[in-house]
Amino acid sequence: MSNSVAQQISLLRSQILARRFDAATLRIIESVMASKDVMEVRSSLREFFRSESMSIIRENADKPLDKKLLDLEFLVRSFALLGDVESCLALRYEALLLRDFKSSSHQWLKVSYTEWLNFAEQSLDYGFHSVARKACENALSCFQKNSGTDAKTVESSESSEVIEKIKRLQDYATTSAASHSVQALAAEYTKSKLMLPMQYFAGRDRQYRRVRDQSQQPAANGTFDTCSTVRTVKGTTDIHGVETL
Repeated sequence: MSNSVAQQISLLRSQILARRFDAATLRIIESVMASKDVMEVRSSLREFFRSESMSIIRENADKPLDKKLLDLEFLVRSFALLGDVESCLALRYEALLLRDFKSSSHQWLKVSYTEWLNFAEQSLDYGFHSVARKACENALSCFQKNSGTDAKTVESSESSEVIEKIKRLQDYATTSAASHSVQALAAEYTKSKLMLPMQYFAGRDRQYRRVRDQSQQPAANGTFDTCSTVRTVKGTTDIHGVETL
């Protein structure tokens, strides 16, 4: 690693530890990620930001709402620059949920159905099917609630098209999530065949059939099980919890 990159990383860590979440800090991240040493430092920076994001969210527990949202936005942009899609989507989801939760008393925070739908589509693009399914549920609920209170928002035919689009996406996400669960279990079962006794196979086979049967139904509620209500996006390498498929 070159001296200049090492100095930038040291400065970046100092900025984050000092909670200086501004454009200058984002420019440092961008500069480091554009360097020739990026492959050497990317992993350690991701781990550092994941750890600090947890600390930041805990510190903000009693802070004003605008402070929480601004810090989440900074972290989302940071993870995007770091190429950490999982963490980026996790914190975007956290921000959307926080806004939705507070919108009853702060109308300006209201999350539109298009925001949920866009998030669902992006989650599907990156293979986070259970996350997309939950986002579709929120999009549908949001759209139906808003349509019921403001009939002038959309015409009847347009409303039907929107609902159909959301449900199609939701069905696809649900099917994909269930299929992924069954395939993952089947792969694990096959891999285990040469190593474990027959009684293990019988237990795993029962589990396989149970998951297969469940694949005909919607996935388990929520993909996010975390501390401090922080959501995660994937169950393998997460920063805040474990996905339940």
